[in-house]
Amino acid sequence: MTILRHDDAPVDSANPLPVTVRPVTPIDTHFDSSVVATVETIRGMRELHFLACQNPNAIDVFLQLFDFSAGDIVLGTSSPKQSYLIPANGWLDERWSPDAPMLFRQTISYAVTTTVTGSTAPGTGIVLNAGVRP
Repeated sequence: MTILRHDDAPVDSANPLPVTVRPVTPIDTHFDSSVVATVETIRGMRELHFLACQNPNAIDVFLQLFDFSAGDIVLGTSSPKQSYLIPANGWLDERWSPDAPMLFRQTISYAVTTTVTGSTAPGTGIVLNAGVRP
């Protein structure tokens, strides 16, 4: 029997090409009920699959994501990998494809400030839910 590959080249069915399947690691969840301008780290995690955040403040805030440990970050000086606006009394809901998460080379760290790359904490911490993988 002859099987055709995607490029229409014949393949011997007795000796098919090996298929490599990546093992699926379940997505873990991370919850923080009061994120402010103190950098926190989700240790051992390098893939970000979703973010769901709620801002109870009457002002806009920014969730800053960093690609290094909390001890290596100086808010207002260190550049975040990404910074997301969370509107006043609003929410942020970001999701990435399971096959294309946001990747971090070291680890995932985060903080919330009142400006896009600032260091001032909002009056009340935000609620953060994240889907992560090692």
